[in-house]
Amino acid sequence: MEINGQTTGLAATTARVTPPAKSRLLRRNCELPPIPSAAVTLLGLLANDDVGIADVTDAVSVDATISAEVLRAANTAYYGIRGQVTSLPHATSLLGITRIRALAATVGLRRYLGEWLKLPAVVRCWKHNLATAATAEQIALRVGGSPADAYTAGLLHDIGRLALIVAHPRQYPAFLDAADVRGRALLELERDLLGMDHCEAGLWFAQQLMLPQVFQDVAGHHHNPDAEGPTDMLARVTAACELAEWMGYWVTPIPSLADQDPVALDRVARSLTMTQRLTLLSEVRDLVTDVDEQVRATESMFQS
Repeated sequence: MEINGQTTGLAATTARVTPPAKSRLLRRNCELPPIPSAAVTLLGLLANDDVGIADVTDAVSVDATISAEVLRAANTAYYGIRGQVTSLPHATSLLGITRIRALAATVGLRRYLGEWLKLPAVVRCWKHNLATAATAEQIALRVGGSPADAYTAGLLHDIGRLALIVAHPRQYPAFLDAADVRGRALLELERDLLGMDHCEAGLWFAQQLMLPQVFQDVAGHHHNPDAEGPTDMLARVTAACELAEWMGYWVTPIPSLADQDPVALDRVARSLTMTQRLTLLSEVRDLVTDVDEQVRATESMFQS
């Protein structure tokens, strides 16, 4: 297969990508466009249950872009806020600590992708991330837990894939465009191509950012059916990732709609408990509608 006149087969692409991604990430850690420091600070700061709203406001105010997006979010109908919100203290108090963390992570990851977000494969990755985050949040709303924490965990689950895009901005998106497999089979091809898969990259990158352990677990093990975390967040995000794919938010070209049948739906929710699975399956139509609306709303926040 050719993309922009270049062969994109696995063998041809592998030959061009040297050294392996892991060594490149290690060597270029300071050169890679970082997630904005304010977003990283928020993710660490808000892991502390004793943090106050004044601390959050101070952290947000350090980064002008995050400040602007917080104000915009506080003024959108999506968050149910009426009237004009013009100050950060007002915005942070309205949105709440956990929602600000999710928003900061969203802004940070989008800025991290930068100009590469124009590529179709990167757009698919971005929408998959948003859909997984929204699905994880909807799961929490239906079966219990913190919706905002679930959203952030879902948003960060593929942080390794985003790091691989930045490390290999031409080869990796071309690889995703040409791939005809998904799931664990795709991980194997990533290792052949880059020397590591996106879960390995995600665990390493989350550790470099010193993210809370729950986010490290999600980034590193969301495709491992045998992995267990200290909470059920890993299982929920694993289900959210698979449900997002079932809805059509794939990182590879969209598969046949035959995958969106009830049997497949029951299979993708297998990481949840039986009670949680039955609850979601009984509300799947509403869940799909809510996720689609939330993905569109989040995308619209970043449109100029």
